Amino acid sequence: MSIFSFGIKLSFRSDGSINCRLMSFFDFKAPPSAKPTDTVKSPDFTIDPSRNLWFCLYIPSTNGDDNAVNMPLIFYFHDGGFAWGGNLAHHVAVKACESEFKDLKIIGVIAIRPFFGGQERMKLKQGLWGRLLLMYKARWVWRMFLPEERDHPMNIFGPKSEDISGLKFPATIVVVGGFDPLQDWQKRYYEGLKKAGKEAYLIEYPNAFHAFYSVPELEEASLFIDKVREFMKKECAKRFH
Repeated sequence: MSIFSFGIKLSFRSDGSINCRLMSFFDFKAPPSAKPTDTVKSPDFTIDPSRNLWFCLYIPSTNGDDNAVNMPLIFYFHDGGFAWGGNLAHHVAVKACESEFKDLKIIGVIAIRPFFGGQERMKLKQGLWGRLLLMYKARWVWRMFLPEERDHPMNIFGPKSEDISGLKFPATIVVVGGFDPLQDWQKRYYEGLKKAGKEAYLIEYPNAFHAFYSVPELEEASLFIDKVREFMKKECAKRFH
Protein backbone atom coordinates (compact mmCIF):
# COMPACT_ATOMS: atom_id res chain seq x y z
CA MET A 1 0.00 0.00 0.00
CA SER A 2 2.88 2.35 0.80
CA ILE A 3 4.53 1.66 -2.57
CA PHE A 4 1.22 2.27 -4.32
CA SER A 5 0.77 5.58 -2.47
CA PHE A 6 4.30 6.66 -3.37
CA GLY A 7 3.63 5.93 -7.05
CA ILE A 8 0.45 7.99 -6.98
CA LYS A 9 2.39 10.86 -5.40
CA LEU A 10 4.89 10.82 -8.26
CA SER A 11 2.00 11.25 -10.73
CA PHE A 12 0.91 14.58 -9.20
CA ARG A 13 2.41 17.67 -10.81
CA SER A 14 2.86 20.89 -8.85
CA ASP A 15 0.66 22.82 -11.31
CA GLY A 16 -2.39 20.69 -10.45
CA SER A 17 -2.22 18.36 -13.45
CA ILE A 18 -1.64 14.62 -13.50
CA ASN A 19 0.97 12.66 -15.40
CA CYS A 20 -1.56 10.28 -16.97
CA ARG A 21 1.06 8.02 -18.53
CA LEU A 22 2.72 7.46 -15.18
CA MET A 23 -0.63 7.21 -13.37
CA SER A 24 -1.73 4.42 -15.72
CA PHE A 25 0.84 2.11 -14.12
CA PHE A 26 -0.94 2.48 -10.78
CA ASP A 27 -4.54 2.96 -11.93
CA PHE A 28 -5.52 -0.66 -12.37
CA LYS A 29 -8.55 -1.38 -14.56
CA ALA A 30 -10.54 -4.56 -14.93
CA PRO A 31 -10.87 -5.60 -18.58
CA PRO A 32 -14.38 -5.33 -20.08
CA SER A 33 -16.33 -8.55 -20.50
CA ALA A 34 -19.24 -8.92 -22.92
CA LYS A 35 -19.84 -12.45 -21.66
CA PRO A 36 -20.88 -13.08 -18.06
CA THR A 37 -18.08 -13.79 -15.60
CA ASP A 38 -19.39 -15.01 -12.24
CA THR A 39 -22.89 -13.98 -13.49
CA VAL A 40 -21.79 -10.39 -14.21
CA LYS A 41 -21.12 -8.67 -17.55
CA SER A 42 -18.98 -5.52 -17.64
CA PRO A 43 -18.98 -3.75 -21.02
CA ASP A 44 -17.35 -0.32 -21.46
CA PHE A 45 -19.19 2.66 -23.01
CA THR A 46 -17.51 5.73 -24.46
CA ILE A 47 -19.26 9.06 -23.81
CA ASP A 48 -16.79 11.51 -25.33
CA PRO A 49 -13.88 10.05 -27.31
CA SER A 50 -12.20 13.46 -27.63
CA ARG A 51 -11.66 13.50 -23.85
CA ASN A 52 -11.35 9.72 -23.41
CA LEU A 53 -14.44 9.90 -21.21
CA TRP A 54 -15.97 6.49 -20.61
CA PHE A 55 -17.65 4.32 -18.01
CA CYS A 56 -17.90 0.63 -17.21
CA LEU A 57 -21.37 -0.82 -16.69
CA TYR A 58 -21.67 -3.88 -14.46
CA ILE A 59 -24.78 -5.89 -15.33
CA PRO A 60 -25.94 -8.89 -13.28
CA SER A 61 -27.03 -11.87 -15.33
CA THR A 62 -28.67 -15.16 -14.37
CA ASN A 63 -27.59 -18.35 -16.15
CA GLY A 64 -26.02 -16.23 -18.86
CA ASP A 65 -29.39 -14.75 -19.85
CA ASP A 66 -30.34 -11.10 -19.48
CA ASN A 67 -33.54 -10.49 -17.56
CA ALA A 68 -35.68 -7.47 -18.40
CA VAL A 69 -36.37 -6.48 -14.79
CA ASN A 70 -36.23 -3.22 -12.94
CA MET A 71 -33.21 -2.91 -10.68
CA PRO A 72 -31.39 -0.06 -8.97
CA LEU A 73 -28.44 1.52 -10.76
CA ILE A 74 -25.41 2.80 -8.85
CA PHE A 75 -23.36 5.70 -10.25
CA TYR A 76 -19.94 5.32 -8.65
CA PHE A 77 -17.72 8.41 -8.31
CA HIS A 78 -14.33 7.20 -7.09
CA ASP A 79 -12.62 9.15 -4.33
CA GLY A 80 -13.20 12.83 -3.57
CA GLY A 81 -11.39 16.06 -2.86
CA PHE A 82 -13.22 17.58 -5.86
CA ALA A 83 -10.46 16.13 -8.04
CA TRP A 84 -11.86 12.56 -8.11
CA GLY A 85 -15.69 12.33 -7.60
CA GLY A 86 -16.99 12.18 -3.57
CA ASN A 87 -17.94 15.91 -3.62
CA LEU A 88 -19.16 15.36 -7.17
CA ALA A 89 -21.74 12.83 -5.97
CA HIS A 90 -23.28 15.42 -3.64
CA HIS A 91 -23.41 18.14 -6.30
CA VAL A 92 -24.83 15.75 -8.91
CA ALA A 93 -27.61 14.91 -6.44
CA VAL A 94 -28.24 18.63 -5.87
CA LYS A 95 -28.50 19.27 -9.62
CA ALA A 96 -30.79 16.27 -10.00
CA CYS A 97 -33.11 17.74 -7.36
CA GLU A 98 -33.41 20.84 -9.54
CA SER A 99 -34.35 18.82 -12.64
CA GLU A 100 -37.25 16.69 -13.81
CA PHE A 101 -36.46 13.24 -15.22
CA LYS A 102 -38.92 11.07 -17.10
CA ASP A 103 -37.42 7.64 -16.47
CA LEU A 104 -34.92 8.25 -13.67
CA LYS A 105 -35.37 8.66 -9.91
CA ILE A 106 -32.40 9.39 -7.70
CA ILE A 107 -33.34 7.82 -4.38
CA GLY A 108 -30.13 7.72 -2.36
CA VAL A 109 -26.56 8.88 -1.85
CA ILE A 110 -23.92 6.55 -0.41
CA ALA A 111 -21.08 8.74 0.89
CA ILE A 112 -18.13 6.40 1.53
CA ARG A 113 -15.55 8.17 3.74
CA PRO A 114 -16.01 11.33 1.60
CA PHE A 115 -13.15 13.81 1.22
CA PHE A 116 -14.30 17.17 2.59
CA GLY A 117 -12.42 20.17 3.92
CA GLY A 118 -12.42 23.94 4.15
CA GLN A 119 -10.58 27.02 5.28
CA GLU A 120 -11.04 26.13 8.94
CA ARG A 121 -8.28 23.93 10.31
CA MET A 122 -9.70 20.99 12.20
CA LYS A 123 -7.80 18.62 14.45
CA LEU A 124 -7.15 15.68 12.16
CA LYS A 125 -6.84 12.14 13.41
CA GLN A 126 -3.31 11.04 12.66
CA GLY A 127 -1.86 7.64 11.77
CA LEU A 128 -0.15 6.07 8.78
CA TRP A 129 -2.96 6.86 6.36
CA GLY A 130 -3.32 10.34 7.84
CA ARG A 131 0.30 11.18 7.21
CA LEU A 132 0.30 9.75 3.70
CA LEU A 133 -2.93 11.55 2.82
CA LEU A 134 -2.04 14.92 4.26
CA MET A 135 1.52 15.03 2.97
CA TYR A 136 0.56 15.30 -0.66
CA LYS A 137 -3.02 14.50 -1.55
CA ALA A 138 -5.01 17.02 0.48
CA ARG A 139 -2.84 20.00 -0.39
CA TRP A 140 -2.63 18.97 -4.01
CA VAL A 141 -6.39 18.68 -4.56
CA TRP A 142 -7.04 22.05 -2.94
CA ARG A 143 -4.42 23.70 -5.16
CA MET A 144 -6.00 22.12 -8.22
CA PHE A 145 -9.65 22.90 -7.54
CA LEU A 146 -9.74 25.94 -5.24
CA PRO A 147 -6.27 27.53 -5.34
CA GLU A 148 -7.33 30.90 -3.90
CA GLU A 149 -10.34 30.27 -1.67
CA ARG A 150 -11.27 27.07 0.10
CA ASP A 151 -14.57 28.48 1.35
CA HIS A 152 -15.95 28.49 -2.19
CA PRO A 153 -19.70 28.00 -2.86
CA MET A 154 -18.83 24.52 -4.14
CA ASN A 155 -17.43 23.62 -0.71
CA ILE A 156 -20.27 21.63 0.83
CA PHE A 157 -21.81 23.24 3.93
CA GLY A 158 -19.14 25.92 3.93
CA PRO A 159 -20.01 29.55 4.77
CA LYS A 160 -20.90 30.28 1.12
CA SER A 161 -22.45 26.95 0.12
CA GLU A 162 -25.90 26.54 -1.40
CA ASP A 163 -28.82 26.08 1.00
CA ILE A 164 -30.37 22.68 0.26
CA SER A 165 -33.11 22.82 2.88
CA GLY A 166 -35.72 23.49 0.20
CA LEU A 167 -34.60 20.65 -2.07
CA LYS A 168 -35.89 17.08 -2.10
CA PHE A 169 -32.41 15.76 -1.45
CA PRO A 170 -32.27 11.95 -1.44
CA ALA A 171 -31.69 9.84 1.65
CA THR A 172 -27.97 9.61 2.46
CA ILE A 173 -25.69 7.32 4.42
CA VAL A 174 -22.30 8.67 5.52
CA VAL A 175 -19.68 5.99 6.19
CA VAL A 176 -16.86 6.95 8.56
CA GLY A 177 -13.77 5.08 9.75
CA GLY A 178 -12.30 5.62 13.22
CA PHE A 179 -8.77 5.93 11.82
CA ASP A 180 -9.75 8.21 8.96
CA PRO A 181 -7.98 11.58 9.32
CA LEU A 182 -10.96 13.28 7.66
CA GLN A 183 -13.64 11.87 9.94
CA ASP A 184 -14.50 15.19 11.60
CA TRP A 185 -15.32 16.73 8.22
CA GLN A 186 -17.36 13.67 7.30
CA LYS A 187 -19.39 13.91 10.49
CA ARG A 188 -19.91 17.61 9.81
CA TYR A 189 -21.40 16.66 6.43
CA TYR A 190 -23.84 14.31 8.15
CA GLU A 191 -24.74 17.01 10.67
CA GLY A 192 -25.26 19.50 7.83
CA LEU A 193 -27.73 17.17 6.15
CA LYS A 194 -29.66 16.67 9.38
CA LYS A 195 -29.71 20.41 10.06
CA ALA A 196 -31.14 20.96 6.57
CA GLY A 197 -33.93 18.53 7.43
CA LYS A 198 -32.71 15.69 5.23
CA GLU A 199 -32.87 11.95 5.84
CA ALA A 200 -29.31 10.98 6.77
CA TYR A 201 -27.64 8.12 8.61
CA LEU A 202 -24.15 8.00 10.11
CA ILE A 203 -22.38 4.63 9.97
CA GLU A 204 -19.14 4.42 11.96
CA TYR A 205 -16.52 1.69 12.05
CA PRO A 206 -14.11 2.57 14.91
CA ASN A 207 -11.29 0.32 13.69
CA ALA A 208 -11.51 1.23 9.99
CA PHE A 209 -9.00 3.37 8.10
CA HIS A 210 -9.67 5.70 5.15
CA ALA A 211 -9.97 3.12 2.34
CA PHE A 212 -11.02 0.12 4.45
CA TYR A 213 -13.77 -1.03 2.10
CA SER A 214 -11.19 -1.84 -0.61
CA VAL A 215 -9.66 -4.59 1.57
CA PRO A 216 -12.16 -7.50 1.45
CA GLU A 217 -10.29 -9.44 4.14
CA LEU A 218 -11.41 -6.90 6.75
CA GLU A 219 -14.57 -7.62 8.71
CA GLU A 220 -15.63 -3.99 8.33
CA ALA A 221 -15.60 -4.34 4.54
CA SER A 222 -18.25 -7.08 4.70
CA LEU A 223 -20.28 -5.14 7.26
CA PHE A 224 -20.16 -2.13 4.97
CA ILE A 225 -21.49 -4.11 1.99
CA ASP A 226 -24.34 -5.41 4.16
CA LYS A 227 -25.24 -1.86 5.24
CA VAL A 228 -25.27 -0.63 1.66
CA ARG A 229 -27.49 -3.55 0.64
CA GLU A 230 -29.93 -2.80 3.46
CA PHE A 231 -30.01 0.89 2.58
CA MET A 232 -30.70 0.22 -1.10
CA LYS A 233 -33.44 -2.30 -0.34
CA LYS A 234 -35.14 0.09 2.10
CA GLU A 235 -35.06 3.07 -0.25
CA CYS A 236 -36.22 1.02 -3.25
CA ALA A 237 -39.10 -0.40 -1.20
CA LYS A 238 -40.22 3.09 -0.19
CA ARG A 239 -40.24 4.36 -3.79
CA PHE A 240 -41.29 1.41 -5.90
CA HIS A 241 -43.67 -0.70 -3.81
